[in-house]
Amino acid sequence: MKSTYLIIFTALLSLQAMAQNNSESLFEHFSKQDLLQVTLETDFTSMLSDKQNEAYQTATFSYMDENKQEVIYEIKVRQRGKYRRRVCEMPPLKLNFDKEALLEKGFLDFDKVKLVTYCLDDIGARNTVVREYLAYQLYNELTPYSYRTQLVKVTYVDTMNPKNKIKHFGFLIESTRELATRIGGEEVETFNISPSDFNPRQEALAATFQYMIGNADWSTSMMRNVKIIRPDNEGKLIPIPYDFDFSGMVSASYAIPNNDLGLKSVKERAYMGYKEDNASIGVMQSYLERKKADLYQIINRCKYLPRTNRYEVIEYLDTYYEDSKIMD
Repeated sequence: MKSTYLIIFTALLSLQAMAQNNSESLFEHFSKQDLLQVTLETDFTSMLSDKQNEAYQTATFSYMDENKQEVIYEIKVRQRGKYRRRVCEMPPLKLNFDKEALLEKGFLDFDKVKLVTYCLDDIGARNTVVREYLAYQLYNELTPYSYRTQLVKVTYVDTMNPKNKIKHFGFLIESTRELATRIGGEEVETFNISPSDFNPRQEALAATFQYMIGNADWSTSMMRNVKIIRPDNEGKLIPIPYDFDFSGMVSASYAIPNNDLGLKSVKERAYMGYKEDNASIGVMQSYLERKKADLYQIINRCKYLPRTNRYEVIEYLDTYYEDSKIMD
């Protein structure tokens, strides 16, 4: 019995030592490429037959690294999301890599990555995915307190019908655990947090950004499409927004307006942040004005989005910059 415990203890020490020596996550490794070519193989027939099923199932994840070498991982995958899981042909997925395999390959042990899929197999699906990816990129430009994303071209292979392959754009999102570690904090999962508990500028930035892109599908008090991070220095809470597919900037075909706010279209805007700190809102509006050229440059440089779509995104954001009267 002692020898068994000794083996386990030694193995744990070995894994801890490897983790301390590693400095790069798998997600950061993926991000070395502009567009990552990925193949995901699993029993999609079984998975998609029950949209309520959230159990993991085995899958093979392979990709071409920056040296054009194929890398293969045996992973687990499951469906995720709520609304998109109901309406999408291919719902969003969560990829679960093996921690020990990551450590052995020299990566940190951040083993879970979200995959945003194409949702519907039509021409507009590609543009919807890339437009949502761009929303994340714009927020990255504004603050490091944001989810990093990696654009991918995924070939989906159903092991029950391997000849029927589907290829679409998608993007990977770093895990909340990795984000929290990167910015120095931990996730807080509590409803009805007091407005005074938030970092006023980060809260105002998140809310003003959501207003700019026309997203009314979020709430800090209800923890809807936002994660809350408590800094390690015990500072004020930081809201981290995600899921921008219902925004006017993205305009997904399945998106619906927030009727509770009286919105008739996803193109309409409503400020959903706290208005008690008017000074912070004004500061963030000025900040977005100064960053306008940088944000537009990110959009214009996105070669994976057709030019007409890039123009549409910029024209929509122009309506914010031309009349951004949040306090009216």
